[in-house]
Amino acid sequence: MFEKLGSKSSSSVTARHHLDEFFDQEVKRIQDYMYQKPTFIQIDESRINDKSICAILVGNLEKPDKTFVCDVIEADEKLNYEFIVKSVKKVLDFYQIKSENFLLLLSDAAR
Repeated sequence: MFEKLGSKSSSSVTARHHLDEFFDQEVKRIQDYMYQKPTFIQIDESRINDKSICAILVGNLEKPDKTFVCDVIEADEKLNYEFIVKSVKKVLDFYQIKSENFLLLLSDAAR
C-alpha cells in the first residue's frame, strides 16, 4: 500500500497519515465511479463467533460484477428493517449517492 502511495513508512504516525490518505483516495474513487449511476446496495448478514456482522456492498447496476465493500458493522442491535434502513442511508450519504439513483436493495435475510 505504501509503495502505491509513493513512499515506505517507518513510523506509526507516518503510517496513520498514509492510511488516511489512502482511505480518502478510495472513497473519492468510489464516489466518482458511482456518480449518477443506477446503484444497488447489497446487505450480507453473517454470524461469526456468535456476533452479528453486516457487510454492506455497493455497485453499479450497469456493471454488477464490480462491487465495493462500503462498511462492515458489528450489529449490537437486532438486524431488522430499521437497522437496514439506517445502514443504507448512511452509505448513500457517505458516498454522496443520490436517492433517485438507488434502485435495488439485495438482502439475504432481513426480517
